[in-house]
Amino acid sequence: MRMDYKSDPSGGPVQKMLHDVCGGFAAAGQSFEPWLRASARGNLEVMTLMSRRAQAYMELPLRLSQCRSPQDVAAEQMRFWETMTRQYSESSQRVFGTWFELAQQSRQRADGNASARERDYITFPEPDDASAGSADERRAA
Repeated sequence: MRMDYKSDPSGGPVQKMLHDVCGGFAAAGQSFEPWLRASARGNLEVMTLMSRRAQAYMELPLRLSQCRSPQDVAAEQMRFWETMTRQYSESSQRVFGTWFELAQQSRQRADGNASARERDYITFPEPDDASAGSADERRAA
């Protein structure tokens, strides 16, 4: 089928309408980008934590087999639980930090829009009395 029947080189009103609609979808997608980025960072942190904990559980039988006394077993268990607590704490701080940054950015954007609506006044400094001129200076009439 030949396409030379179009008189408008831009594609006509349908192409403009589709371009506007797709532009709206792109803008909507960009508005969700910070949320998706925070979600991805949180998921990455959780996956990292799961990997570390799985590695620690896999190492545990080997470490316990090297213990020679009940005190060594107790110390190894204590080390395992301390490491687990530290890793969970660090991971949760990173995940909450990611979402906290998102909340701060959205608040700053909201505050920026509110301050943009306010009128900006320019102030000029008042002239000093000494720089206005001395009394014995000649003035033109």
